Amino acid sequence: AWIDDCCDIGEDLWEESISLAKSYSEYREQELNYDRKRISTRTVALNLKQKGFKAGRQWEKPRPNRGRYLRVIEGLKLKPAFESVDDNNNIIDFKR
Repeated sequence: AWIDDCCDIGEDLWEESISLAKSYSEYREQELNYDRKRISTRTVALNLKQKGFKAGRQWEKPRPNRGRYLRVIEGLKLKPAFESVDDNNNIIDFKR
């Protein structure tokens, strides 16, 4: 349910593990009404690996002289919170 509702799936997609864990925890609280503490990043990563996704690392270079490896899950990416406004079908005209 969470994967279908909150993630896009594809071979070239990846998402930072910590972002996936936060999203899953929020989904459990809001959609499933679980009142438990947050699910750990490690637990979410292990569960996703059991479903066939792959753990990996991606190099991020936020500044020219600095970089870091991100722990990621390959094969899925969180859907954007809002639809793109570049597509005119996603815009509501309130002037009518």
